[in-house]
Order: sequence, then C-alpha cells, then structure tokens
Amino acid sequence: MNDKIKIIPITYAYSVMSENQIISGGDKNRFHPISFTIYLVVQGDKKTLVDVGCEEIEGYVFKDYIPVTKILIEKGFNPEEITDVIITHAHHDHIACIKYFPKAIVHIHKDEFVCAKKYIPDFFTVNVFGGNCEISKNIKVEVIGGHSIGSCIVLIEGVNEKYLLCGDEFYTSMCLKHNIPTGNSYNPIKSKAFLERCLMTEYKILFFHDRQVIAQSVLIE
Repeated sequence: MNDKIKIIPITYAYSVMSENQIISGGDKNRFHPISFTIYLVVQGDKKTLVDVGCEEIEGYVFKDYIPVTKILIEKGFNPEEITDVIITHAHHDHIACIKYFPKAIVHIHKDEFVCAKKYIPDFFTVNVFGGNCEISKNIKVEVIGGHSIGSCIVLIEGVNEKYLLCGDEFYTSMCLKHNIPTGNSYNPIKSKAFLERCLMTEYKILFFHDRQVIAQSVLIE
C-alpha cells in the first residue's frame, strides 16, 4: 500500500512583478502582487523540498519575509530531516537557501547544474540527471526547458488526484487565464507548448509566485 502524500506550501515572502514578465506582451509599467513559495512533499520517511527559496533577491523588495527554515520548524520539521531537494531551475530565488539542507540529496538537471554549482557546497550529495527523473513511484521530475535551459516541473500522482508543481514555467495563473505564455522565457516555443498542454491537463497546477497559492496542506493518496 502506498504511503499517503502530503503537499505543504511554504510561502516565505511577498512582492510585486511587472506584467510583461508574467505574460508575454504584458504592460511593463503595470505591476501585480506575487508570492515567493516553495513546497514540502512528505511521503512516509521521504521529505522532499521542491526548491528551497532565498533570503533576498536583486530587484525585489520582500514584504512579510520569514526564513524558510523557520517556517519548516514551525510546521514540525527540522531542516536536517529533509531527505531530498528538487531544484526546478537554478535561479537565485529557487536555490540560494540550499546550504541549509546538508543531509538532503539534491536533484537537478545537468544544464541547470552549471549555474547551480556556486550555490551547492562541495560536500553535498547531488544527483545530476539528463532527462526526466523519478524521485519515488509517485514523485517525478520532468524537463520542460521553457523558462530556462533545463527548467523542470514536478508531477505528484496519487490514485485519485494529480498535482503539477510548475516551477517558473508560469509565474502565476495569469498565463492560463489569458492563454498567454510567460514573458520571461528562455525558449518561447517550449513555453507555448507547455501552456497548451496545461490548458488540457487533468493535473491540479500549483504555482510558486501566485498570491492565490494554496494556503493549506493537501493530502492525497
């Protein structure tokens, strides 16, 4: 029997982002509220962080900032208990706090690892993969390459429910609402293809920068 899977959102800061970054062709002078969110996925003894957050990021003013490690402890998890970290891509706000998880296996695409090396201490255990990657039977990493050269999503599959953690392939749900790809794309063709796929997907999509991100944990079987 499979262990139940718990998806725990960790929102550690709020800010704003220009519309032209959120959607292609948006107004660069119009700003929308965003969150900075990562996810903890708990399945039995396996505790997997999908991205690790940051403490600051150039160009953004954080509001209501709380360190990721503090939020984890408040939710009953010691950072040293984290067994796995999936890095969806190596941009600063998704990887900078990796130093706080020394006992975790870090899973990252080979093309993202080039930029990630400066963040990951030499003594860390790193699984560098070239294609898709399976963390467990129910947790899979898929390479998209729209937002950055090796950017990934995470698929979490229960018997009755399926979730797609989209990394920065979309910043917010605005892309889906307006059927417009993200404005901050390494490969616009792949971004467009991923958007079209998500418009028809049966997966529930979880965002990393949407202020309407789920506030409560999700339990799936």
